[in-house]
Amino acid sequence: MADTLQQGQIIHGCMRIAGMPVPEAGDLIGRALDAGINFFDHADIYGQGKSEAVFGDAIRRLGIPRDQLVIQTKCSIRAGFYDCSKEHIIRSVEGSLKRLGTDYVDVLLLHRPDTLMEPEEVAEAFDSLESSGKVKNFGVSNHNPMQIELLSKSCRQKLMFNQLQFSLVHTPIVDSGINVNLYNDDAMVRAGSILEYSRIHGITIQAWSPLQHGFIEGVFLDNPNFAALNHNLATMARKKGLTPATLAIALDFEASGQDAAYCRYDQSPKARGIKPGQGGLPFEARMVRTLFSSRKRITLIQTRQSPGLSWVL
Repeated sequence: MADTLQQGQIIHGCMRIAGMPVPEAGDLIGRALDAGINFFDHADIYGQGKSEAVFGDAIRRLGIPRDQLVIQTKCSIRAGFYDCSKEHIIRSVEGSLKRLGTDYVDVLLLHRPDTLMEPEEVAEAFDSLESSGKVKNFGVSNHNPMQIELLSKSCRQKLMFNQLQFSLVHTPIVDSGINVNLYNDDAMVRAGSILEYSRIHGITIQAWSPLQHGFIEGVFLDNPNFAALNHNLATMARKKGLTPATLAIALDFEASGQDAAYCRYDQSPKARGIKPGQGGLPFEARMVRTLFSSRKRITLIQTRQSPGLSWVL
C-alpha cells in the first residue's frame, strides 16, 4: 500500500524532459536525487511518450537501482477525449512500462475523469494490473469527490492520491471553504469540497505546478502581473533566509491543511532550490493560517494582483 512508499513530499514532474538530451535529463534526475527527491511523475501523453522514454534511458545510464525510485504515471487522456476503459488503461500501462524500462510503476493515476466511464471496467483493469505486479498503488488526478466515490464503489484498491492544480495564485480548492455563505465569486464550489473530502478519507493531494499561474501560462515568480505578491514573497523570504520559491512551496504545504505532495514541472532557475523538509515552517504556518481564516482573506483573494495586496502576519 502507499503508506509503505519511501517518498518525500516533493515530486519531480517529468512532463518537459521530452526534448532533453538523455545526458541532460540524467543530470537533472541526479540533482533531484541528491536533494532527496526520489518521486518522479509521468504520464503516457507527456511528449507523446517521449518523456517516459528519455527518463528510462537516463535511469539506465545512471545505473540507479529501481527500488531507490518512486515512479508514477498517468493515463486516460487520448486525442480529443478521455478513456477509462479496461482495454485502454492496461494498454497504456504496458506502453509506459516499456518506455520507462521497468517491470512496474509504484503509482498509477487516472489523469482526467471520463464522465462515461464504467467503474466496473476500471476495477477490472486495476485488479489485473495489481495481480500481475505491474502497478503497486492507485489514485486519480483532477477528480472531484463524487467521481472518486463512483470509482470506489467498484474498486477494491484504495485511491491514495488525487493530483490537483494548486498554488498561491490558483486556490479554488480552498476558496469556497473560506467564503461559505457569501455572495461573491470565491464562494462558488468549483471542486466539490475536494480538500475536506481528501482529509476525511486520507487521500494525499498532489498539487501540480505549484509555482504556476493559469493553466500553462508560466510561473508567477518574478512575473510583473503579480508584482505585489512577488514583492511580499521576496521580503519575507529574505527575513527567513529562503528563496521566494521555497517560501511559496512552504505556504502551499500549510494552506493545503495536510501533508501534500507537490509536482514541480518548471525546470527554470526560478523554480530550483526547493528541497524536501522545507514545508511546515512555523512562521509561515501562523501567517498562512491567518490568511486563510481571517475575513481579510476575502479581500486578499479578490485583489491578489492589486498593488495594495499585503500578507497578514
